[in-house]
Amino acid sequence: MKPALPSSKCQHVGLAQSQVGEITLCPDCRVVHISLQYFSMRFDLDAFDALTHMLATAQSNIARMAQLSQAGYEALEVRAVDVANTETRH
Repeated sequence: MKPALPSSKCQHVGLAQSQVGEITLCPDCRVVHISLQYFSMRFDLDAFDALTHMLATAQSNIARMAQLSQAGYEALEVRAVDVANTETRH
């Protein structure tokens, strides 16, 4: 579905806001507006839904990578301690 062009009668309803920007919805146009510091984007509801799913997947993958990275770092610390203990015994 192609979003309707915004009109002067658009009534934006606030959905979310943070230091990064804001997200609003025009119920008449059925368009989600994302305004960030230096640019803004418009999405129809289906495209916005697809975007949020993609972002959630990316965030989940980042968290998983961070956990794996932390687990790998902790394993390296354990190995370093084992090596140090072995060297002091000889």
